Amino acid sequence: MRVDWSFHAKERWLEKFGHHGIYFQDVEDHIIVQKIRILEGEGKFRTIFKIGNSFVTAIKIEKEKKIKVITIWASNSREVLIWKNASSNASAAEKQT
Repeated sequence: MRVDWSFHAKERWLEKFGHHGIYFQDVEDHIIVQKIRILEGEGKFRTIFKIGNSFVTAIKIEKEKKIKVITIWASNSREVLIWKNASSNASAAEKQT
């Protein structure tokens, strides 16, 4: 899957995460995997993920074999809670199998 970035999203990544040892490719990998995917509008999704000790939220537009990252930021407490709840549910499901 190809990932394109808006100029704004690239600036935000550099401003918020580039100097914290969070690499661009790592972010793209998480955006593609999208364990947390929340519909924001037609073809537009919010994805929440964790890299190292940082929680990250991105807004993206998905089309056939292409994702465009519109913006990215450090997750707020509500988004972190969504991620933690989804992760604990996934862990519980894995233990049952």
